[in-house]
Amino acid sequence: MFILDIVTAESVSGFFSNQVSDILFKYIGQSFQNTISAFIWPVYVIELDEVWGAGILVALFVLFPRFLKEPLERLLFGAAEAAEVKPTDADS
Repeated sequence: MFILDIVTAESVSGFFSNQVSDILFKYIGQSFQNTISAFIWPVYVIELDEVWGAGILVALFVLFPRFLKEPLERLLFGAAEAAEVKPTDADS
C-alpha cells in the first residue's frame, strides 16, 4: 500500500501531505474508538454474566478507592506528589 502511494503520488509534497492526513485521520478515529471503549467497558463485564458482572462492578467500585488508588498514585506520580495530593490532618 505504501509503494502504491509512492507510485500514484503526483509530487513529493503531495505524497507527504497525503501521508500526514491519513495518519491524522487514523489517529482521530482510533482516539474516538478508545474513548467510546473506555466509557462502555462495564457493559462488557455485565455481558459476561449479568449477576456476576454486576457483582464484579460493585466490588471494583468499593475496593478500588480503599485498596488500589493510593498504590497506583504512588506508582504513577511518585511518593512526593502523592503526599502533596493527600490532605493532612493539619489542613482540616
